[in-house]
Amino acid sequence: MKKNRRSRRTHGEEVNYWQSYSDLMTALLLMFMLITLAISLKANSDYQKDIDKRVAYEAELEEQKKRLEENEIRRQEDEKIMKEQEKKINDLIGIKAQIIEDLSQAFSDVDLTVQIDNNTGSITFASSVLFDYNSDKIKATGKEFLDEFLPIYVNSILNDKFKDYISEIIVEGYTDNKGEFIYNLELSQKRAFSVSKYCLEHPQLFDKSIDFDHLKAILTTNGKSMNNLITDDNGKVDAEASRRVEFKFRLKDDEMINEMRNILENKNAE
Repeated sequence: MKKNRRSRRTHGEEVNYWQSYSDLMTALLLMFMLITLAISLKANSDYQKDIDKRVAYEAELEEQKKRLEENEIRRQEDEKIMKEQEKKINDLIGIKAQIIEDLSQAFSDVDLTVQIDNNTGSITFASSVLFDYNSDKIKATGKEFLDEFLPIYVNSILNDKFKDYISEIIVEGYTDNKGEFIYNLELSQKRAFSVSKYCLEHPQLFDKSIDFDHLKAILTTNGKSMNNLITDDNGKVDAEASRRVEFKFRLKDDEMINEMRNILENKNAE
C-alpha cells in the first residue's frame, strides 16, 4: 500500500510540472504579442509622422510655387507699367524738345537779345531791357520789347500742337546781391508781376487761335530776389547778368518725368 502512495505523488508531481510549463509558454507568447503590438504601433506612428511631414512639405512647396507665380505676374505687370511710363516719358521729352526747337527757331528770326536754355527751354533777358535801375515800372523801350517778345513766346508754346501739354507759364524776376534780401525779393516780385500784368492787359498781341482764358489760368509770377546769382569764369558775381527776367514753362507731369527718369536710370545702373 505504501508503494501505491508514492506512485500517486509521482503522478501528481508530473501533472504540476507540465501545467507550470504551459503557463510559462502562455506568458511568453503573450509578452511576444505585446512586444509585437508595441513595435507595430510605433511603426504605424512613425509612418504617420512621415506621411504628415511629406504632406506638410508638399503643401509648403505648393505655397512657394504659388508665391513664385504671383511674383512673376507682378513682375510682368510692373515691367508693363514701366514700359508704358517709359514711353510716356519719351513722348513728353520729345514734346519738350519740339517746343524748345520751335522757340529757338522763332527767336532766331527776330532781333531780340534773349538767351534760350536748350535743356529746359527757359528764356532769359536782362532786366535793363524792361526796367530802369531799382524800378519795377516798364519803360517805353521795354514795352516795345514785350510787344515783340510776348506774341512769339505765347504763340509758340500755346498753339494747338502744344497747349494741351503745358501746365504752367512762369515769369520770374531776379536781382543782384546788392541791398537787403527782403527789399530785393519785393523788387523782383514787382518786376515779374509788371511783366505778367502787361501780358494779360494786351490780348491783342496774340493770335486769335490762342485760348486767352487758358493763358490767364496758367500764368504765374515769382520773385527770386538775389537767389541764383550769375557769376563769371572767376566766380565773381555778374551784377548786370544777375538782374534778369526769365520765362519758363512747365509740362504736365513734369515731376513724374523727373521721378521716373531717376527710377529708370537707377534700374539701368543695377
